Amino acid sequence: MILKQEDSSHWYTVDGRPAYGKTLRDARKEALLPSPSSINSMLSAPGLELWKQQQILEAALTMPEEERAKYGDDIEALANAIIEDSKAATRKAADRGTDVHHGAEAMLNNEYWDKEDPTLVKVNEWIQANVVSKRWTEEILINKDLGYGGRADALLEHQEHGLVLVDFKTQKCRKLKKGFRPTYYDKWILQLAAYSECIDYKPRCLSVVINTVEPTDCYEKLWSDEEQKRGYEMFINLHALWCWTKNYYPAQELSTLAF
Repeated sequence: MILKQEDSSHWYTVDGRPAYGKTLRDARKEALLPSPSSINSMLSAPGLELWKQQQILEAALTMPEEERAKYGDDIEALANAIIEDSKAATRKAADRGTDVHHGAEAMLNNEYWDKEDPTLVKVNEWIQANVVSKRWTEEILINKDLGYGGRADALLEHQEHGLVLVDFKTQKCRKLKKGFRPTYYDKWILQLAAYSECIDYKPRCLSVVINTVEPTDCYEKLWSDEEQKRGYEMFINLHALWCWTKNYYPAQELSTLAF
């Protein structure tokens, strides 16, 4: 088989420890909880899939002849090499996103960050202008009632919005005549709302977009109460679909455990 379905599931224990690298079989045995991102993967992402197909096509068309010749008549090996090469852009974007997230976390915790990185400088400017105080960063949140858990970016006291649950998003923003425009995806509020429901006081949700095309001001979207409520309702529906598809109901498994 040339094309294989990738499993990007993230799992957590009921006491809030990451269980990366576990399989669905492991989850059933250990009563592990899926992450909101795993649940949201039930939603189709046609734009992302088209982009992946474009990367594969570009990798195939630009592969040097001497590299192609290494595989001779082994079409499957050649195809696998093309697919692996096409993932380079995805890995690069993911690595950059991780670096920026770590930088933002370091700033909020008064730790070292790369002041020579112009994108991080803009993130720091946003923090200095908007963040009154930090409650926590990179916190693992667990919902035992529905059965999921994950790691949220930060809970901050915002100068204008008050206490907000923040999700930092790196993005190649669209460049227009009057500057850049970020895209706020509806899928984001499903994950943020799911995290908010794990917190007793259910804070408002704020997406902060960091432009990776060139350093610009960070862009904010404070999701409305209605968007947040609706987002969680949709997340519940997706969670039910995920459980049915996987034939695994984590909340039921937790009910059999003694805490």
